[in-house]
Amino acid sequence: MQEDIIKFVCLIDQGSFTLASRELHMSQPALSIAIKNLEKSLQTELIIRSHKSFQISPFGKIVYEYGILAKNNTEQLKQDLISYKNQPINLRIGLIDSVAETLFLQSESFFNEINNLSSLNLTINNSDILFNKFNKSEFDIVCLTKPIYSINNKKFIGSVNEPFYLICRSDSYETVSRNLKEKNYLDNFLSYNSNSNTAKIIDSYLTKNNIKVNRTFYSTSPSLILQLVLKGIGISVLPRQMVEKYIKEGKLRKITINKAADIYRPIDVLSADSKSIRNVAQLILLELQKNFK
Repeated sequence: MQEDIIKFVCLIDQGSFTLASRELHMSQPALSIAIKNLEKSLQTELIIRSHKSFQISPFGKIVYEYGILAKNNTEQLKQDLISYKNQPINLRIGLIDSVAETLFLQSESFFNEINNLSSLNLTINNSDILFNKFNKSEFDIVCLTKPIYSINNKKFIGSVNEPFYLICRSDSYETVSRNLKEKNYLDNFLSYNSNSNTAKIIDSYLTKNNIKVNRTFYSTSPSLILQLVLKGIGISVLPRQMVEKYIKEGKLRKITINKAADIYRPIDVLSADSKSIRNVAQLILLELQKNFK
């Protein structure tokens, strides 16, 4: 939604879809869809359309003011980060694996930007270990599944929902879909460890949709689970960012459960109190929001 609000601000500033689409380097139809999606999300009309023009609505003025503030804050954040380039900071960052893959494997430019800002020490581990080490000041920034324990609000930067897919190998899709449709049953289910936050989120989703599963494997490593699914050993629920490539290649298929919504895992970004470190954490949150939309 944040990106659509920025597009809305540009539309109002430019005064026409033609000029705004040029400024944003996107087509007019794509910009029009973005504005309509924003109106749908906010459940209100932002512009009053006529044949070849528009006027901003009263609610649109409120959203415009918010967008200006958000845009200015983002620009200020970028300027603050630029000012630190000549004063690199030592950063100890802890990430769960799917977030690490999103930030540093799929967003090479983002990795380079962070590397230019700091001397980077990166650790990948599960959420419980990251949270405990963060509380002992062993990390400056962590990105982890939303913990069930309390968080110091001063250290909380923000949350983002990471999308997950129920997936299987393409050649077993028909069998899996038939079992799901006829029996509400999933066999050979490869699961996260049962005491993990992610497993609890997935279990809640399956229970809500009355789906029974036969768990045949438990692991703390989604990368290992993915390799087993690719070998046809079972099915699983995994982060979209990890499986999207294989879905496009035709090796995996996403399994849809009736009309159920997709599965989302809340990710929290936590940071130490230093302004320079919090600025980097804000940049990480913005990158995750862009990738997980």
